[in-house]
Amino acid sequence: MTDNSQGKQANYDVAIVGAGPGGIMIAVALKEKLGLHNIMIYDKTTDFGGTWLDNSYPGSASDTPAHFYVPSTHLNPRWTTTFPPQTELLAYWRDLASSYTLYLNSAFHTRVVGATWNHTTQRYDIDVEDARTGERRQEHARFVVSAVGLVSEPRYPEATKGIGSNGSSVFEGTGGCWHSARWRHDVDFHGQRVAVIGNSASAAQFVPCLAADPTTRVTNFGRTPNWFVYGPRHRYPPALRWVLAHIPFATRLFRLVVILINYARPIRSELCQRLKSGGKEGREADLIAYMKRTAPVKYHQELTPQYSLHCRRPILDAGYYACLHKPNVELNWKSVSEVTKTGLLLEDGTEETFDVIILSTGFITGRSLFDVRGEDGVTLDDFYKSEGRPIAHRGVCVPGFPNFFLIAGPNTVTRNGSAILTHEVAVDYIVQLLAPLVRRPALTLRVPRAAFHTFNAAMSADLAKSVLVSAACPPSWFRADGGTGLNFSTWPGSIYGFWWAMRRVRWEEYEVTDAQGRVVEVGRRTKWREALGWH
Repeated sequence: MTDNSQGKQANYDVAIVGAGPGGIMIAVALKEKLGLHNIMIYDKTTDFGGTWLDNSYPGSASDTPAHFYVPSTHLNPRWTTTFPPQTELLAYWRDLASSYTLYLNSAFHTRVVGATWNHTTQRYDIDVEDARTGERRQEHARFVVSAVGLVSEPRYPEATKGIGSNGSSVFEGTGGCWHSARWRHDVDFHGQRVAVIGNSASAAQFVPCLAADPTTRVTNFGRTPNWFVYGPRHRYPPALRWVLAHIPFATRLFRLVVILINYARPIRSELCQRLKSGGKEGREADLIAYMKRTAPVKYHQELTPQYSLHCRRPILDAGYYACLHKPNVELNWKSVSEVTKTGLLLEDGTEETFDVIILSTGFITGRSLFDVRGEDGVTLDDFYKSEGRPIAHRGVCVPGFPNFFLIAGPNTVTRNGSAILTHEVAVDYIVQLLAPLVRRPALTLRVPRAAFHTFNAAMSADLAKSVLVSAACPPSWFRADGGTGLNFSTWPGSIYGFWWAMRRVRWEEYEVTDAQGRVVEVGRRTKWREALGWH
């Protein structure tokens, strides 16, 4: 892709960091709803797609039903399966970007090093670097939107010797050692001994694909057993796809049916659990019974989670349990102590030899992926540390960082539902904030600390009642301090509750000032809504 920022004006209305679904959605909304075209999307990769560009491993697919994994404003009647594969998802997002000519507003191979608020110009000075040459330049924008996503930077096991924080290792096997989000399509697995470190959702998708070749010997090293739910991919019949594509409102109606079938159940289960005992326990018993029907008997004890179903989002089983029956697949629960030149050294002192090592060890969370500096030179990471976790006002704004917004920000992940819907809710909220500002060039938006603390105190109180912060839950990526601290990722309620809380901007929670620092009234202050509580 061409770097479109070179030779063009370097002073933008809005700079968007990240060309994944969140970045595409906010760019489309800015053009479509606000008529803004002086925008720039930065991404260190080669194209649009985000997680669906990075995670191109075999078997990569959505674990959210296809028709709920798109913005409500841009439905797709042509999905071929219930849970679309990576290739279809990547094509969808690229087509959406192309249809809004976002390639003219993009700078690929471009890493955002930092964004610093300039009090004099009331803009952000953005330092960017060519990911190929290392050459740096500075550009400027009035507003900055961070849309880097939750799963963009691979996390490498720092406690394991022989591998660096950047993924470098001492391993000299023929197929190398690399993260599943940086899949090596040049590696031939035929006849190879493959170690997979981690039993995450990604591993559950690609391990069955590797095991399909009987000459490939796969050893999967797990740490904590996961809850799995039955999730086969069914192909949509051509007749249904024709109806969805040609009958008015058919796709929207079908989407509603999908939502009701898949997401009314969690709400019903939660209500049953509150009204009587056995709701959650019954669901857990069903999933354990499914595991015992599907996985080998020799692994039943090790595959049984010793924590509540609600501690983590369950994994969609697309053949992982079944592939454990294959003679060329082994599940090993011994901890990996070290990556060596020839393989892995385990906790009991044994060393195993491999040709390929694949790391399925998750992604970096809990910190900003580029250096953001607000008023007084404070960095976003410094602010997070002072609060004990990543935290924001309604997951979108941070005090001390004017004109800066987050998509997939702190405490916006819901336990059930679609990440794309939460992105859409955040995008709509940001557009509401920007609408009265973009035509008046000297206005700056801030969230006062009082409003920030009031909102987060109420939200944290609700979150504290959740099983997600129970000591009985294993360490998780959505908690600070190595997975055992404060919950910085999940929303305390349902996806519908998130939409309700974010449906309208309460302007009394924000402060807008002009170039002289005088407070300017914008929007409509609907204080009567305060009676509804923090939601």
